[in-house]
Amino acid sequence: MKYSAKEIATIAITAALTVVIGLVFYMMGSVLPIPGNKFLIFAPFLGFMMYVPVDRIGRVGTVSMVSAIFAFIMGFINIFMALAILLAGISNDLLTLVFFRNYSTEFRKVASVGMYSSLSFLWAFVMSYYFTGNKLFLLIGDKRVLIPIVAVTYGLGVLGAFISKDLLKKRINRKQ
Repeated sequence: MKYSAKEIATIAITAALTVVIGLVFYMMGSVLPIPGNKFLIFAPFLGFMMYVPVDRIGRVGTVSMVSAIFAFIMGFINIFMALAILLAGISNDLLTLVFFRNYSTEFRKVASVGMYSSLSFLWAFVMSYYFTGNKLFLLIGDKRVLIPIVAVTYGLGVLGAFISKDLLKKRINRKQ
């Protein structure tokens, strides 16, 4: 898939801003000692950030590209975190192809971007539980408790995408 210089710049800036601003949200999530709360704080932010390139570029595969750059940057901090980010982006685009096929409507864009927040949580859980040996998620107890957490992170991701959509329409000139 070929991207124009403008699209590559949008992808790169989104990934860089996600790292920088995301650090603030991640630290805010460290304040409360509740398992999974970082993702509840981070989910609207991810939805907000991922909506911008999806709206601007409008092609399936955009989330994977942003995630690849985001994962490359985060790979210097933690390779397992980078792998979770990359897998979340790839699985998001695969599910978008299966369920929506494209980003032809605002609903499809928002629904797809909301999935990224949930998939980020799920892949972080998999990496944490199975690869790094971090048993913090054992505090959750029954794994069925993950279902409402995934639903909440999806809802918060959709909320972030809606906020981003409204800001794009109100604040940024749509004429390109």
